[in-house]
Amino acid sequence: MSLPDSVACGRSRRPRTASSRSASSALRPIPMPARSTPQSKSSARRAVSWALIMLAVAGLVNAQPKAAEPVLPAAPPLVVPAARVEELLLLVDVNAQGLADTVLVLRDVDGRIAVPVDSLDRWRLRRPGVAPRFHVGTPYYPLDAIPGVTYAYDAAKQRLTITAPPRAFTDTQFANAASRYPAPTVSQLGGFLNYNLFASRASGESQYAGQFETGLFSAYGVLVAGLLTQDNAGAKSAVRLDTTWTSDFPERLTTLRMGDAINVPGAWGRAVRFGGVQYATNFATQPGYITFPAIAANGQAALPSTVDIFVNNALVAQRPVPPGPFSITNIPTVNGSGNVQLVVRDLFGREQIISQPFYASVNLLKAGLEDYSYEAGFERNNFGVESFDYGRAVASATYRRGLTDQLTGEVHGELARDLAAAGIAANYLITDIGVVSATGAASGGGGMGAGALGGVGFQRQTGHFSIAAQAQWTNAAFREIGSTPENPLPLRQLSASFGYQLERFGSAGITYVAQDFRTKSNIHVLSLGYSVGLGPWAFLSLSAAKTFGTGGNIALGATVTVPLGERTLAGASYNGTRSSTQGNTSDTSFTLQRSVPAGEGYGYRVIAHTDGEVQASGTWQNNVGTYTADVSRFQGTNAARLSVAGGIGYVGGHAFVSR
Repeated sequence: MSLPDSVACGRSRRPRTASSRSASSALRPIPMPARSTPQSKSSARRAVSWALIMLAVAGLVNAQPKAAEPVLPAAPPLVVPAARVEELLLLVDVNAQGLADTVLVLRDVDGRIAVPVDSLDRWRLRRPGVAPRFHVGTPYYPLDAIPGVTYAYDAAKQRLTITAPPRAFTDTQFANAASRYPAPTVSQLGGFLNYNLFASRASGESQYAGQFETGLFSAYGVLVAGLLTQDNAGAKSAVRLDTTWTSDFPERLTTLRMGDAINVPGAWGRAVRFGGVQYATNFATQPGYITFPAIAANGQAALPSTVDIFVNNALVAQRPVPPGPFSITNIPTVNGSGNVQLVVRDLFGREQIISQPFYASVNLLKAGLEDYSYEAGFERNNFGVESFDYGRAVASATYRRGLTDQLTGEVHGELARDLAAAGIAANYLITDIGVVSATGAASGGGGMGAGALGGVGFQRQTGHFSIAAQAQWTNAAFREIGSTPENPLPLRQLSASFGYQLERFGSAGITYVAQDFRTKSNIHVLSLGYSVGLGPWAFLSLSAAKTFGTGGNIALGATVTVPLGERTLAGASYNGTRSSTQGNTSDTSFTLQRSVPAGEGYGYRVIAHTDGEVQASGTWQNNVGTYTADVSRFQGTNAARLSVAGGIGYVGGHAFVSR
């Protein structure tokens, strides 16, 4: 295509490049009208000229070859600047606890507040399940990430108030009784002598007796010896009682005894006196120590509160609790079943009551607690009659452990010159029902063959009734320490009892005991009892017992007691017996009694029987002794007796007298 001559003559030509050629070839011819006026031709030429100028400029821009474009380096990753946060030093309180805790918090542009993790832990708020934000190396958590938590920021007072539901707090546990006890005071060197002197005269004869107990103590233990003396119509005697060295170890809850002691029989053995060595647990070395599984109660508080703890409607403890879930353990209870109530009272006086049933048994040990006794020595015979009548060598061991709070196991073994016996026992708590027990033992030695023992039992006690049953069987060959031909083991023995509280109508109970022997008469006894208050002025007690078998009898009893003051009462009693072998007997008596106070004071007792028998006694007690005078008439014989009891002590270089 050729340009018009007017345009070509008015512009100088420029060499064409490939790019300009491409641009020029893209142009389209502008159709011209066949006929035009001079003015229209001039306007058209100007339009074409401007169009060519614009095309030329575009051609210059596109004339640069693409291969010559510079290659720029890759841009670095985009860094998003952190949101601007504001550091605030605020006074913080949580659920009106009055914490007044000054904390450095972070506040972002949206008003969200984050607090350091150590502050959350200090306030017992649970950490939220989100990733923390680190500020100057310290992790911060946003408060609104904790479910249920709200807060208010007071810029004028620079104060932050946090409100959290109980579930937002971590659990708090309280032990109602201290698990650790202070170390005992180291004892100084000292000693004591307790005495009880008697003098009596009846039928023209006089008798004198004295019972003495003397002891020496130091930081290492105490040595105690007992003595019984008698002068009966010129026949004088002195019998040594127990002589024992005792060392207590409160930090280990144990006691060491050397000398005369009584063994621990376990669930199926017999308690016997012996002279030797005994090492055993002694929970009494830490008064108040709870051995059975203590109950625990759980609750929650929204605000700082006070919790009143009631056991069977009796207030036993009170303590403050912070907001959040809480658990109170070692709540003192009574033996048997009952109900514990927590009355939670907050700052505004609002109350919530939490109730839960429980069953406690002194026959159980709390989980992990051990109770044991190991002893060895020589059997002591005729205690109180002979001073040094020791027999065969014996040894025994008893070990009990709380396997769980519901199950306590026991192992017991005995060893003598011609005897070996061992057995196991267990007590298991059926939740809120009662405790079942089982025993099993075997014995051998002495040419008696293999002996066996077995037993089962059940016990339940509530505020309204109690029930207990125990059964035990042995074969003819079973023996244990303490069993002799004169004191054999029963072939079978059964005991069962039931008691019921009738509220204002009193209480009633029934008991049955049966013992079957191989070499002597069986014993079967059924007894009934009933007692009731007759208003505020009297108390009535009734009893009946039936003995079965040869020589069986029936015994009846009734007693009415009338209080006459704080320590004074009057009463009347009837006792009657009906026997097929010994005939019938009955007795009616009247009593007037005043109890001796705990401190200084006096007391007396007068009993008169309808058959003419009379007994009267008076007691005076002061800080150094107790003095008693007693006169009586029985079956036509008059008698009188005097007694004086007291003690002498020495400790820290000072001697003193005391009762």
